[in-house]
Amino acid sequence: MQQVTIVPLSKKDVISARRLLCRIIEEMYSGNQKAIQNYRNQYNLERMDELAAKKDGYCFIAKINEEIMGIGLGYIFGNVGFLHWLGVDKKYRSAGVGSMIVDNIHKYFRKNKCHKSGVYTDLKNKKLLGFYIRKGYKVRARLPDHWFHLNIAYLVKNF
Repeated sequence: MQQVTIVPLSKKDVISARRLLCRIIEEMYSGNQKAIQNYRNQYNLERMDELAAKKDGYCFIAKINEEIMGIGLGYIFGNVGFLHWLGVDKKYRSAGVGSMIVDNIHKYFRKNKCHKSGVYTDLKNKKLLGFYIRKGYKVRARLPDHWFHLNIAYLVKNF
């Protein structure tokens, strides 16, 4: 694979980054139109522009040349960094791209004096749950019948 770079979202990449995020959302919530529409509305172009401007959150993208292959975004609140979305284009999965994004986000959290990171994920997504555990997260709560009637895990990593 060619050289992957992890960079903050810029204004010029907003449309492509949102397109990738929407594909990931549709894949993750396949068959749950309410969830898909909710997240598509939440991460509209205006919100993505705000993330590019670093207003109320962060967004990092993984690129090869100009192709966006991965995205990670969220916010910091009370010295805790939250990873709200992490996704990698299907053709680049299992190549370390997600790990590179998360490592970059962790550096960002530490630079901004976060003492821990939190993430929520669907308990059925064993591959993603295992990924977070390998990155040092521990399951702190199981939330049955939570958002969109999914069984959710809340994971935390201390720095």
